[in-house]
Amino acid sequence: MKITRALMLVLALGLASSQAHALVDVSAFVGYAMVAMGDVNKAIDSYGAGGPTHHADSGFYVGADAGITLMPFLKVGPRLKYIQANQGTVGSPVAGTIDSNLMMYEVGVSADTSLPLTGLSVLGGVWGGYGMANAKAAGGGNSTTGTGGAFVGEVGAQLRYKLFMGLSLGVDLAYTLANIQSVKDSNGNSVITTDGSPSGPAGGFDFSGLNAGGALSWDF
Repeated sequence: MKITRALMLVLALGLASSQAHALVDVSAFVGYAMVAMGDVNKAIDSYGAGGPTHHADSGFYVGADAGITLMPFLKVGPRLKYIQANQGTVGSPVAGTIDSNLMMYEVGVSADTSLPLTGLSVLGGVWGGYGMANAKAAGGGNSTTGTGGAFVGEVGAQLRYKLFMGLSLGVDLAYTLANIQSVKDSNGNSVITTDGSPSGPAGGFDFSGLNAGGALSWDF
C-alpha cells in the first residue's frame, strides 16, 4: 500500500513538472534596484565638502528574458536588463548632479518546477554577459558624459502563480553583480574622480545589489 501511494505521488509530481516545462518561456519584469555606487558616493561627498548631498544608492530595473527548454527542468536563453540609478546630488559649495544607467546583455541557464496542486511554480537561474554603462556628471555650468563596459552577471529567481493559457504573475528577485570600473568620456578622462579633483583617482559605477519586483511570464 505504501509503495502504491509512493508511485502515485511520483506520477503526480512528474505530471505537474511536465506541465510546467513548456518549450519556450518568456518573462518580463520590473521593480526596485539597490545599487552599491561606492565610488560615486565618495565623489558626491568630496564635491559636497560637508554640504547637503544625496547619494545614489537605489533606482529601478526593467527587463525581459526567454528560455528554450533543452531537457526537463533546464532552459537556456537570452536576457536583457536595464538599471536606472537615482540621481546623486550636491547642494554646495557648487550644485551638481551625477546620473547613470546600465544596459545588460546576458545569456543564462535556468530551471523551474511546479508545486503540485497549488498553481505555483519556482524558477531560478544564473545569467552572465556584457554591461554597458552611461553616466553624466554636471556642475558649475559644465558637464561630462561617458560610457564604459564590463562583465556582468546575476543570480535570480521567480515565484509564479499560473492564471490561464500559460500566463503567470509572479515575484521577481535577483542579485546583480555589475561593477563598471572604467567610465570615460570621448577624451579618455574618467567621468568622476573619488576625491573630487580633476586629476584624482578615477571612479567607477557599481550597479551591484539586490533587485526585487514583479514579473509577468508566458510559456508555450
